[in-house]
Amino acid sequence: PGLTYRFFGEWKSSPKYGRQFAFQTFVQAEPRGRRGVLRYLCLLPGIGEFTALRLWEAWGSECVDVLRDAPELAAATIPRLSIKKATAAAAKLKESKILEGATIDLMNLFEGRTLGKNIVKSVLADYGNRGAEMIRKNPYLLMRYRGVGFLTTDAMYLELGMNPSKLKRQTMCISHAISSNQDGHIWYSVNWAKTALDFSISSTETRLDSALALGRRAGLLSIRKDEAGDTWVANRKDCLAEEWISQKISEIQAYDRPGIWPVLSADDGLTPHQIEVASAVMAGRIGILGGAPGVGKTYTTAAIVRRLLDAGIRVAVCGPTGKSAVRITESMSEAGLNIEATTIHRLLGCVIGDQGGHDGSGWKFTFGAGNPFTYNVIVVDEVSMVDNEIMASLLKACKETTQILLVG
Repeated sequence: PGLTYRFFGEWKSSPKYGRQFAFQTFVQAEPRGRRGVLRYLCLLPGIGEFTALRLWEAWGSECVDVLRDAPELAAATIPRLSIKKATAAAAKLKESKILEGATIDLMNLFEGRTLGKNIVKSVLADYGNRGAEMIRKNPYLLMRYRGVGFLTTDAMYLELGMNPSKLKRQTMCISHAISSNQDGHIWYSVNWAKTALDFSISSTETRLDSALALGRRAGLLSIRKDEAGDTWVANRKDCLAEEWISQKISEIQAYDRPGIWPVLSADDGLTPHQIEVASAVMAGRIGILGGAPGVGKTYTTAAIVRRLLDAGIRVAVCGPTGKSAVRITESMSEAGLNIEATTIHRLLGCVIGDQGGHDGSGWKFTFGAGNPFTYNVIVVDEVSMVDNEIMASLLKACKETTQILLVG
């Protein structure tokens, strides 16, 4: 309160509230009134109420400019203001002024684009006053921020007049084609990659081998040859997730101590066929209970969970989305079980704040290889919707003693 802020956005007309200003971001601006100036100065390192008041008495509304541009003069004039404190305050004032200009520059660059409200602050936090310069040189840097995808950054790249056939863009086009493909594969043939690249860029200007090599050097793509000598390409993060999944499954399945799966019977309300299938599923430490809708997967899962809970075993039930978690909870309740399913992200303890959330390279979680779950059994429903990255994170948080039931 009492300080001055500059908001960046646009005026809009609301049928309910009339003319309103919708802002994307804001910065603290230099105030001119006595009250605002004193509050503003007190935010600076080494400047208290007494010093702020003396500065105002000496130069009035110009005292901020004097302290920023001539800290030696301020230190010589104001009692108890050392040159060290004055210099530190001046540096902070210069930084604020530079960031205000950088904010305006970024807002102009992002005008008319569907970017989140916090994107300007995120860019400034990472690149400081060089934020707009860095983004103009490489708009794809924005993909590290949650909610900013290839299509948005690629449109900015082209609108800035950059070379559409540049090798960097060819690499990004291959990576995007892999990410957006809905076939469910991790690895794609090099011929598939060439077709995808030719679709995005004129085939006369594509350089597939060079684009793949750049992607591998940049850590964006993984490339391998099979026994027949054919070349395959994948996004590196998906490749690493696949390796983690494979490694963790091997560790859990190789654990040689007896499991804690229950023995089901007709008393659980299951048909002989359901009992037979469930017993086969629970033969290993990781079981897959699959089947078409209506065959009794949820009912069979509830019977397994009930037996585990009755035996005092710690069980977590989760799904890939909030909607699936609600549906699973309702299904468990209908089966007489008071257990709340959760999303996989929530089970993993998604970290929120400046050091958490999604930074474009992956989610940050509380639980992982260094801090595993304490649950004995993890049940994952609607598992066909779970992608490699989140499945790898889930398995990382499991001990080798953990038993897992995948349903879908």
